[in-house]
Amino acid sequence: MSGYVPPSTKIWAPNDSYKLTLKEISEQLTPSGIYRHRLATTGREERFLRRLEWRWERRFERWTWAATTVKAAYRGMLGRRYFKSIRKDLELKKMQREAKSKAIEAFRSGDRDKTLEILGMVDEMNGELYIVKAKVLYKLEEFEQSAVSAKLALSTPSMEADARFIMANCYIKLNRYLDAFDELNLLSILGDTRIDSRRLRAYVAAKLSPPNYDDGIEVMTGIVDDYPEDLNMILHRALIYCCQQDFTAAIEDFNTILKFQPELDMVLLLRARALCCVRRWNRALLDYESVLSRDPDNSIAKEGIRVINDPILEL
Repeated sequence: MSGYVPPSTKIWAPNDSYKLTLKEISEQLTPSGIYRHRLATTGREERFLRRLEWRWERRFERWTWAATTVKAAYRGMLGRRYFKSIRKDLELKKMQREAKSKAIEAFRSGDRDKTLEILGMVDEMNGELYIVKAKVLYKLEEFEQSAVSAKLALSTPSMEADARFIMANCYIKLNRYLDAFDELNLLSILGDTRIDSRRLRAYVAAKLSPPNYDDGIEVMTGIVDDYPEDLNMILHRALIYCCQQDFTAAIEDFNTILKFQPELDMVLLLRARALCCVRRWNRALLDYESVLSRDPDNSIAKEGIRVINDPILEL
């Protein structure tokens, strides 16, 4: 049986493709080209890309969820670590706030001893509590201790202006005018423009030894320019002008005050005395007589008229 070939077996032979020309062969689709053509024409490519997109979206969601979970856990760990590091400071600040509220309430109710007791229970004082304590001690007329408490508040920058103002008031009560003037001068350097500190500086300047009248007049002039209705400051400036023997300027300030309040006897007496100093006797006599018309027993006005009428005594 050797050499026998079954009739169903087909021996390989070249097909008809060899009959095609080179151009026709180049125009034919390759198997991969046929696959891409089918994908593009049957919608299979769109479905395939959509499945890939969904698959990447699911993977991206999983990665996003994992990253968010890890990030949240890490942030929580850092947050707990940070909270533990500042927990004592937070508890201390809470204690200070509660002590300040209770101290202010007790101070307003008039119980100053209880206020000091509440402040003494705080483990660590801050600038605000030192200011409250300084005010309480000032009300109790313990000026030395009040100045010490205010000085401790200087470590808090936001409390420096209030602390120096309290220290200046305490030094004035202790007759330490030079120290008070230094504190008020530092206040002006810090840019503090409150009217109370400026008035206080003007008053203290006249109390120095020797008096610093020029600085006082400069400060008072600034206050009068900002607050023209402040007649007390105008009067104080007029008195300093008298101390400098600048009676003409003093008379102008007295005139300003009397323009708004013409029946102030004390200002009339001061103006009459300044008029006498510049030898304006008739005007001075009118002021003295105006005072006597309202107060016939005023001894200062009577003495002023007697001096005017007796030139020898005036000389």
